[in-house]
Amino acid sequence: MGLYSVIKNDGPGNVLIWQCMQEDFNNNSQLIVAESEEALFMKDGIIVQIFPAGKYTLNTANYPFIGKLRKKIAGGTSPFSCKVYFINKAHALELYWGTDPAMQIDDPRFGIVSVGALGSYSIQVTDGKKFLNKLVGNNVAFFTSE
Repeated sequence: MGLYSVIKNDGPGNVLIWQCMQEDFNNNSQLIVAESEEALFMKDGIIVQIFPAGKYTLNTANYPFIGKLRKKIAGGTSPFSCKVYFINKAHALELYWGTDPAMQIDDPRFGIVSVGALGSYSIQVTDGKKFLNKLVGNNVAFFTSE
C-alpha cells in the first residue's frame, strides 16, 4: 500500500451493503462516496463516522512506515484496525413475493376454492448504522436484497 489510498465502492451494484475489501487504511486516505450511497467508517470495532456523498480525508492513525513496524510487532495484525462499509441508499425495486402453490379453501357457498396472492415491493435503507448493526452484522462482506 502506498502513502495513501483511494477508497470507493467498487463492489457489485445489486447489493444493499458492501464492505470494502481493503482494510487498515493509511492516514490521509481519500474516501469517495457516491450520491446514492453512504459510507460507514469503522475504527477499532466501532462505527465512528457516517459519510454522506462527497470526498473525505480519513484520519486513521496508520502511518505507512510505522504501521508496517507495528504490524510486524503485533504478529501480522494491525493494532489500528479500520474498515469501510458502503450502504446503498437507492430503492431496490421489483422484489417479488407470492404464495406457491395456491391455498385450497373450503367455502360453504362455492365449495373448494384455490386462493393465491402475489405482488412486488421495493425497499430502501434509511438508517445505515442500524441496518449494519441490527440486521447484517459486521462479519458479512455484502448483503443483497434477496
